Order: sequence, then structure tokens, then C-alpha cells
Amino acid sequence: MEKSPLNRFPWESDVPQGAFWDSLSNDNLGRQFLRVFSADETIALSLDNMAHLDKVAKLQLLESLILDRMRNKPLPHVPESLSSNDFYNIWHRREFLLAHVQREQGATKMVEAEQRYRTMIDIWGKRNDPDKKWPQDLGSIDNLFIILAQQNRFSEAELLAKELIGLIRQCPDLGYGSPMNIGIMLKLMDIFGKQGKYDEALALNAEGYAAIDIMAKGMFAKYVDTQRKSLDQMKRALEEHRSWESGYLIIR
Repeated sequence: MEKSPLNRFPWESDVPQGAFWDSLSNDNLGRQFLRVFSADETIALSLDNMAHLDKVAKLQLLESLILDRMRNKPLPHVPESLSSNDFYNIWHRREFLLAHVQREQGATKMVEAEQRYRTMIDIWGKRNDPDKKWPQDLGSIDNLFIILAQQNRFSEAELLAKELIGLIRQCPDLGYGSPMNIGIMLKLMDIFGKQGKYDEALALNAEGYAAIDIMAKGMFAKYVDTQRKSLDQMKRALEEHRSWESGYLIIR
């Protein structure tokens, strides 16, 4: 396992190593896997023996491992588990991992993944837990947005992204200058661009640079360079596409 520094954010947790994971090129998926399967369990699975499989086959293998875990180590049904943080956290980690694996498989599993994310969002909102870190399930909302965008359901995705940006900015441990705020802003710029809404996209891009200025003065300062690079790349792409489409319309 690749160890992250001790002084790290939750999204910088350990990732599994090996040829199986290297070819998947998805650190987030690996991190989520280690929240369900321990490092020792992951090593014991000898997944590198399956490194020759293509991406879809690997994802199907991971899905079967998760489903086996759910069958072999069952939890109380979700309503009962709400009374116990331990049960709920295990349930959420399993469901979140399974939904991610299904989402990565594309159209064949997209409906199942979407329903899982919607269920997690709904259950999170119903929990009466004073220790809840966030008022809503930000991770599931973000992933639901990705599914909607991938299916070109842009109107739904737009509304969800705007809601998510508002929630992130209200979170004391995230806020306006967080990489999560800028990250969802970049995703919203992308779907604006895909709809030809270049003015809205570029206005949001300018707002992103303002968020960078705040980021530079806070606890997320180490992300400034990478986030600014992402904003620069998005700005160039938007300007190029707008210029190309304008020229095409004139020529036509």
C-alpha cells in the first residue's frame, strides 16, 4: 500500500499498489476499496494475478468481491442501522464503493449506480446524528452529478452542481477556497461548454480564480498550483471552442 503523509486530508488516504490497480488508473476507487477491505485482506486477494484482465472485467471482479462481502458479512437493514454509527458507516462505505464500481462500468450499470447514490443521499438526510460532518452526502451528490452529466442530462446536472457548490461553501471545513468547490465549478464549466453556454462558463471560470486567491491564504494552499492549472486549461478550452463555433457559424 502506498502510504500518505500523516498530516493529510481524508481524500489523501492510502491507495492499494500493484499492476491490477495501476492499470485501472483510479486512485479514488482504490481508496474506497481500502475503506471496505483492510490492507491485509486486499493483499490476500492476490489481485495482481488478474492484472491481465481488461478494465471492464476488473470492475466486474471488484463488484463480485463487494457483493460477496455484503452476503458473507451482512448488516442490519438500513432503517435499523441508522441507530448505530458503526453499522451506518460500514453500510455507506460498501454502498459508495459498489456504486463507484458500477458507475465505472458505463451504461450497463448506470441505472443501478444512480439509484444507489440517490438512496445514500436520502438516508444521509434522514439520519438524526449530531456528529454528522456535513448536512448532506456531498460525495454521493458529486457522483450523481457525474452520472447525469455522462448521460447528457444537463439541466438536472446543472441544478445539482449549483446545489452542491452552495453546500460545499457552507461547510466550515471546506468552504469557498477548497479544492472541492473549485472541482465542482470546473465540472459545471464543462457542461456549460457542452451546451454552448460559453459566457456562463467563462464567468464561472473567473470566479474560480477568485476562489484560488482565498485558497492561497488557507489550509488548502498546497493545491493552488494544480487548481490554477486546471482553471487555465479549462479557460483555454472554452475560448477555443467558442472561437471555433463562432467561425463555423459565420462560414456557414
